[in-house]
Amino acid sequence: MQEGTGTSHPWLEIPLSVYETHMSQSQVGQLSTLNACMKDQLNTYPAKTVTVLGIAGGNGLEHADPAKISTLYGVDINASYLEQAARRHPELETILVPLCLDVTVQAKELARCDLLIADLVVEYLGYAAFLEAVQATRPTFVSVVIQMQETGAFVSESPLRSSFDCLETLLHPITAEGLGLEMAKSAYRLIHSESIPLPNRKRFIRLDYAAREDC
Repeated sequence: MQEGTGTSHPWLEIPLSVYETHMSQSQVGQLSTLNACMKDQLNTYPAKTVTVLGIAGGNGLEHADPAKISTLYGVDINASYLEQAARRHPELETILVPLCLDVTVQAKELARCDLLIADLVVEYLGYAAFLEAVQATRPTFVSVVIQMQETGAFVSESPLRSSFDCLETLLHPITAEGLGLEMAKSAYRLIHSESIPLPNRKRFIRLDYAAREDC
């Protein structure tokens, strides 16, 4: 496992058990939804090398097929998350490469890949850092899930809601339109979009992009 910056970061303050319990609450309903998204993302596009940003505990990695994927880079700033992900998925031992990186300052350390997946990550990176990750990995396909809400905070209400207060300073305003404009500047075109309803008047927006062949 490659180590990150070692500096304090809000995501290092949240135990994986707290994160996953919150995300699986019925009023949040995001853990299973993200799992379904990951299943489709991993199996829609031809990709021998895949990079997943914000891999956390490896939710959805059971859908990765080692017969099709030769290398799966799992990126997260929290080393304990990465350790849990590797422990939970011994079937991926031959392909999973955990990378402990802060993408906001270490994007250039990312390796090239065929498919880049970023679910609920762009909001914490911002456009500039995410596009730097895209430019570093130069994937053929990029699949992103962002969250939209009509009202209320980005983090849904649950008994564990206060555990995520430390993340508020990291959040960037992200929209599908804004991301599309930034991706177009990097020579990517939108090939798929999907709105996925969630509780509490929220929804996931999945946006898939392909590198333009004329660039």
